[in-house]
Amino acid sequence: MFCRPTGLGVGRAAGATVIFLTSAYDRHAGWGRSTVKMARALAAEGIASLRFDTANVGDSQRVPGRPEQVLYHDTQTADVLAAIDFLESVKSGPVMTAGRCSGAYLGFQASLVDPRIRGNVSVNPAVFHWQEGRSVEEAVVKGTRSLDDYGRRMLNRDTFARVLKGEIDVRAALRNIAKGIGGRIRNRACMPSAMCCRKGGRSMALSARFRSAACRWRSSTARAISGSTLSSSSLATRARGCGPSAMSR
Repeated sequence: MFCRPTGLGVGRAAGATVIFLTSAYDRHAGWGRSTVKMARALAAEGIASLRFDTANVGDSQRVPGRPEQVLYHDTQTADVLAAIDFLESVKSGPVMTAGRCSGAYLGFQASLVDPRIRGNVSVNPAVFHWQEGRSVEEAVVKGTRSLDDYGRRMLNRDTFARVLKGEIDVRAALRNIAKGIGGRIRNRACMPSAMCCRKGGRSMALSARFRSAACRWRSSTARAISGSTLSSSSLATRARGCGPSAMSR
């Protein structure tokens, strides 16, 4: 669904066209039609947007030859690039992606391979790199919590009660904690050469792969946002930062 401000001529956009990427198998309307509401709010501020279902998600048909499980799979990137091709055909101007969870991952991965993406807003991304062969189903059931979250839960009396009842997979939790500690050690080791952004009020070291993508964007770097829902006004600000006027500076 291409949402465009009325009366807006070609090349006169107030900012970059926002490509909304869905989370998991949600339809492009978003949870509780939240994406529809945000798209209309952006249009009121002169910013166009595109929302669509990738193949085998929502109302889109499965593409023959693609896997049944498409989340966190590189075949979804082709759908994003096709969306950009469409926007180019209607001369919508610069584009940026916005997504939550798996949509955040997809937007970031697409930005690595297509320089036409001028900015990226990633809300609550579970990962920036998906390990080949990792099961999506297992990741959903045994999702990795942050070390801070584990720390808070360890001090909770209810957690000990659940451990005694056998309701918590202690081995999986210990593995996740070990991975989290290892990740922090690696991040600190590469801190001098890593770019940092803010996540939940904390500084987060980003990989060299992330940094190379961020440096390619002229006006806006990737935003790793955790916690509160992204508002249409803040998204509009980021879209203007990736718009035609910003690119000409």
